[in-house]
Amino acid sequence: MSPYNTDRFPGRVDVTVATESATLTWLHVPNIDRYWVEVKDHEGLKVNQSVTDGLSLGLVHLTAGSRHSVQVFPVQCARHKHPQRTAFYTKPNRVENLLAGRVTETSVALNWSKPTGGVDFYCIKVGEVETNRSKTEVITVGKLTPGTLYSFTVLSVVNGSIWSDESSITKRTRPGKVSGLKVSAITNRSLVLKWLEPEGQTTGYRVKAMTGRDPVAFNETVTQTEANVTGLPPGTRVGLTVTALADGDALEGDPVTVAIYTGNSGLLD
Repeated sequence: MSPYNTDRFPGRVDVTVATESATLTWLHVPNIDRYWVEVKDHEGLKVNQSVTDGLSLGLVHLTAGSRHSVQVFPVQCARHKHPQRTAFYTKPNRVENLLAGRVTETSVALNWSKPTGGVDFYCIKVGEVETNRSKTEVITVGKLTPGTLYSFTVLSVVNGSIWSDESSITKRTRPGKVSGLKVSAITNRSLVLKWLEPEGQTTGYRVKAMTGRDPVAFNETVTQTEANVTGLPPGTRVGLTVTALADGDALEGDPVTVAIYTGNSGLLD
């Protein structure tokens, strides 16, 4: 006669999980001598087989992000009653070595190392909002605002809803390009240069003037959308460049250039 019978376990098994461990708890069953606990991994291999007279059991050395099945058998007079069954996933490990690669005005490329254990996919958040999911350890997050500081968070996910701890990094996008450069009030040695601010955030603008003989005839940083360019040589072709800045002057946008002759109001094609 089989040592197992069909008397059903009247309770249930609850599980509290971590990355590589879990705690099983269950309700007391009257007239029970002890409990036989059997745990198998996602391949059906036994990872724990224990006998206890308590109402809980700690499991260690489990694989992170992996499915485990549990059977708890009440034992009475050396006979196993029908088990209570449950299954759980351990929490996946967090990603490692999260880095920001190529940065443009509207995108940031992220890459990271796959954690040990199981991972179904990765969730990417910008700030507190989930924006992307990825099956691989690299992704480019787009539709960002130029010159803006963002916090990027990557989490490992298993079973659709079991998330790892967060790995985060901050990165600022490059500022955008200015537009609408206009030159006015041209004299032999000076001029006024104006432009339109780009989309997004800027902390200032670098204004440069260069001639054939002097590559740095003028070089100043301003916070307004105009500059009084002085100290130019008379009757000379001058190239004028405006570059938007962000994060102080740590990040530069693409430069925009026009050319004129001092003493001549016409722009050169």
